[in-house]
Amino acid sequence: MNFPRFSIISVFVWLTLSACDDGGKKTVTQPSLSLSTITAGEVLYQADPAGLVSEVTVHVVDDGGAALPGVAVALTSLVEGDTFTPASAVTGADGNAVFSVKGFTMGTSTISAHVSAGSTVDTAVDPAIDPTVDIVFDVNVNLTPMDVQYTWDEGDFTLRLSLQDASGPIADADFMLLTNEPNLAFDGSPANFFTTGASGTVNIHATTSDTRLQTILFQLNGIEGQKEVTFDFYGPRVSGTVYLDQSYPLGFRSARVAAMGMNMTDRVTIDLGSPILAQAASESVCPCPSPAGFELNLPIMPHQALLNTDAFRQVKYNYFPIVVYDDLNDDYIWNEGEPLLAARLNAGILHYAMPDGENPVGPLGWKLVDVIADEPEEIDWDFFHESLDAWLRRSPVTEIHLSGTEDSGYDSARMAIYVVNAAAMTGYTPSMAWVTSMFDEVRADTNQVLPIVDVPVSEGTYDATVLAPEFTGSQAQDWEITWTTGNGDTVKGYLVIPFVYSDDNGNGAFDAAETVLGTVQSPFGTTEVIFYITEYPNYELFRDPTRLGLHLGYNRIRVPSVLEIQSHMVDAGAQIFTFNVSLPDQLVDVPFQVVADGSLLSAPPVATGTFSTFSAGNTLSVPSSTCTNCGNTGAGDSFVILAPLDLSSRSYLDWTELNFTSGQP
Repeated sequence: MNFPRFSIISVFVWLTLSACDDGGKKTVTQPSLSLSTITAGEVLYQADPAGLVSEVTVHVVDDGGAALPGVAVALTSLVEGDTFTPASAVTGADGNAVFSVKGFTMGTSTISAHVSAGSTVDTAVDPAIDPTVDIVFDVNVNLTPMDVQYTWDEGDFTLRLSLQDASGPIADADFMLLTNEPNLAFDGSPANFFTTGASGTVNIHATTSDTRLQTILFQLNGIEGQKEVTFDFYGPRVSGTVYLDQSYPLGFRSARVAAMGMNMTDRVTIDLGSPILAQAASESVCPCPSPAGFELNLPIMPHQALLNTDAFRQVKYNYFPIVVYDDLNDDYIWNEGEPLLAARLNAGILHYAMPDGENPVGPLGWKLVDVIADEPEEIDWDFFHESLDAWLRRSPVTEIHLSGTEDSGYDSARMAIYVVNAAAMTGYTPSMAWVTSMFDEVRADTNQVLPIVDVPVSEGTYDATVLAPEFTGSQAQDWEITWTTGNGDTVKGYLVIPFVYSDDNGNGAFDAAETVLGTVQSPFGTTEVIFYITEYPNYELFRDPTRLGLHLGYNRIRVPSVLEIQSHMVDAGAQIFTFNVSLPDQLVDVPFQVVADGSLLSAPPVATGTFSTFSAGNTLSVPSSTCTNCGNTGAGDSFVILAPLDLSSRSYLDWTELNFTSGQP
């Protein structure tokens, strides 16, 4: 069979062409969705049109991590309105495609990158790489207080607002401030517009009556959404230092200083039965032992419950002295019964007044006055408001590191301090001086005394640590004594007797047969008595906070001297008394009274008079002409010296050295 030649040649050519077509197809490398990355740069403010922009870089790689050029990339955002320039881009030789993303809403935009191996990309079809990037479209807004002026009902704050993006200050930016706070306004309105200057700052006036952290809403012109900015609006500030005016370790737990609202019975009188309404401001402070500074942020307007009404002057007002108290339960407010430690009642007392009628009289708002008065004298705020110092003079003293001297000269001398059952001491009058015969009634009975300290005297000196008494059984209840101060305040506590004795048998303890050598040294006519006080007039502080006063724990009190008459006789028109202690010479016309043996000092005296001395000694000669009814006196009676102190007088002493002198009262 014969075949045409052209047919064979045609088949050969077709086969050859077919083989060439299969071998010419190209293999395209696909981007790695997991290894490719997307990053965002700094956020900057752009004014025209207003928006926030960030540069986003998409880095496309293959499965081996090599950069892929020529890949089409487009971005999408979860926030509607974000724009991208360019709309799409093709990666360069470094595998990067760079976009400018502009946001018009304050907040976070999550950006995804879609990739295509072709020349175009369709975000509805083409996949996105796995990573996304969050762009926080935001600016920095800071408020700095520049000045504040106060009236009785509000503070006018000059605040400097500074606006910045990542590159620095933003100049000529329009924005609005607004708030949902009920008593806050900007230039008189709860919402107002402002524009930053060339430095990116602008001063605004914010007025409020509330002293607290308040929220301000900031909104840039052309950008949706608001940024919350908080500012702590503060009231007038006063400060000072709390000092210690007591020598020994102090027993307060958690000192706190406060501007305390007073309960006034009238314009000039604090109700000492219930003097405190509440605190207007307070701050913890610990002068232990160094002085400690404080600063109080007062409310612009005190709570109405802290104010008293003066209908005549048509104002509501009050005094707010600086008071330091022991915040026993650490709740940051004063509670009834918490010890008052210090107060400042002169040369700087806070006073507040507000209108309570159409014609209020006197200064309004916060002022500093000299003292509590019907017409208080205003003092310069700028000069005094940083020096409202206070001195602690009522702090509990429950532990004393004590030292001192004694002059007996005995090598066997020891110093002892006992708590005693004063109720068992016949004739003892709390809180007056005791005499030796009263102590003798109880000292031999271990059921009536509780030793606190018993230490040796070495070369006329001693050292001791005095701790709080630890009572057993019913001692705490049975031994407690009560007395009333000259101001009518009730005090409860325990009599403490310090003395020096001769430890004749060397056993280091005071035995019944051993001798009392001496008691605490005190100026003539006075005696120091010591009490461990458990209940005292806390409010007495407001009578006179400039002096030491009663407090919890150990108290040293100076009272009139009481001498036990050892003998009495009449000789040549004079009354002759002998005592176990020596009187100094050169005393002139010293008043005295005599109280019968076993009677309280408050009992009517059996004799009165005055005496003088012309030599030192334990024998006293009193002319009968200056000694009324002295024939009624006898041994065992109490001879009470009434100068320099009378029976209603007390002096409260600090715990400095406790020195002893020979003799038995």
